[in-house]
Amino acid sequence: MASIAAPEILEVLRKVEARGALDVTKRLRQSMGAVFRYAIATSRATRDPVADLRGALKPNPKPVHMASLKTNEIGDFLGRLNSYDGERQTALSIEFIMHT
Repeated sequence: MASIAAPEILEVLRKVEARGALDVTKRLRQSMGAVFRYAIATSRATRDPVADLRGALKPNPKPVHMASLKTNEIGDFLGRLNSYDGERQTALSIEFIMHT
C-alpha cells in the first residue's frame, strides 16, 4: 500500500474517465480513499495518495432539468394524467409531487 503513488491511481481513474463514466470515476476515487484511510488506521500505509487527486478529474455535468409547466398548460397536463393508462401508482406519484 505504501508504494502506491497518486500518479498511478490517476492513471487508473483516467481510464474509467475516458469511457465517459464520470459518476463511476467519482465513486471509485471515494472507495480508493476509504481503502487508504483504513490502511492508515491499521498501520498499513502512512498517507492517502487519493487525497492529492482532488480537482484532477472531470466533474460530473450539471443536470439539465425540464422546464416547469406554464399556468395555461396545467389543465391539459392534468387531463392527460387522468387518462394515463400506465401504472396508477405513477400517476398518483406525479399528482402528489405537484402538491408538494
